[in-house]
Amino acid sequence: HDYGSYPMHAIFIRIANQFDYSFFGLSRTPGFIVGKEGVLFEEDYIFEYTGKYFVGREPIDRMVSRLKVVSDSLAAHDIPLVIVFESGKAGLYPEYIPGRYRPDRRTLTNYDCFTESCRRAGLPLLDLHPWLEKVKDTSRHPLFPKYGMHWSHYGTWLTADTLAGHLAAVTGRAMPRFNVLGFEPNEHPRGSEHDIADMLNLACPLPPAPSVSP
Repeated sequence: HDYGSYPMHAIFIRIANQFDYSFFGLSRTPGFIVGKEGVLFEEDYIFEYTGKYFVGREPIDRMVSRLKVVSDSLAAHDIPLVIVFESGKAGLYPEYIPGRYRPDRRTLTNYDCFTESCRRAGLPLLDLHPWLEKVKDTSRHPLFPKYGMHWSHYGTWLTADTLAGHLAAVTGRAMPRFNVLGFEPNEHPRGSEHDIADMLNLACPLPPAPSVSP
């Protein structure tokens, strides 16, 4: 059917979406879910965190072995290779994952095996996750937005600046640094900090959430 010919169709869809969200805490948008305290997640990141997407040790070891060959070849030309692991929203904020995904029964993950295999191979590794996990509760601003799937503006700046500093230390060369004069508080996230909320296609705005813009 061509629903475009029914002017009220889009309105009814938003009302139905709002009903499920408001009364049952459910998302009608495939691949996106409503977590605890209204935190929105992309479902794939939850499956990655819990180990459902684990590909196995052997494929990961093969990939790392190839990376080692590349790293050694580059090192012969004085070109360092740095492998960077960053956090996903589910991995950094598992406390908001709904209980039906059983985050308390997390099994072996791709992240666990990749980092272990890289260290065993002696590959240069920058693993940002343990550090971000340590500072998330004391961070001045959220590292991931409540209604978005990717880094917050503040989290992006923080990790980019950390990466630049690490590369400068590894290469012995000055790297461009990120100088943000300040962050402006916003009660209503927008843009990339509101992208999951936009996809939920609700009839009413979501409650205010802490957010900042550079």
